[in-house]
Amino acid sequence: ANKLLKIIFKNYALWEDKGFIFLKNKINDNFKNINNKIVVKLKTDLNEYSGIFLGLGDNGTLNIKAGNQFFEYYSVDSFYFPDDELL
Repeated sequence: ANKLLKIIFKNYALWEDKGFIFLKNKINDNFKNINNKIVVKLKTDLNEYSGIFLGLGDNGTLNIKAGNQFFEYYSVDSFYFPDDELL
């Protein structure tokens, strides 16, 4: 728990010092599933929606491209990367 808290406080200090965009870029650089298919389920809807995961947006949203449209989700009920299901 102590190690995890140190990481959290270190990242919070980076956020305060360099802003969210710096931290967002660092997070996006380490995402395994950027440009992979993602399926999301919204809290307001029973349907699942799929698209390509583009990473975090400037406001902390999940950025997803579906066809020619771009979507930003602040909150989803659940999500998964279907290509990882068989791994």
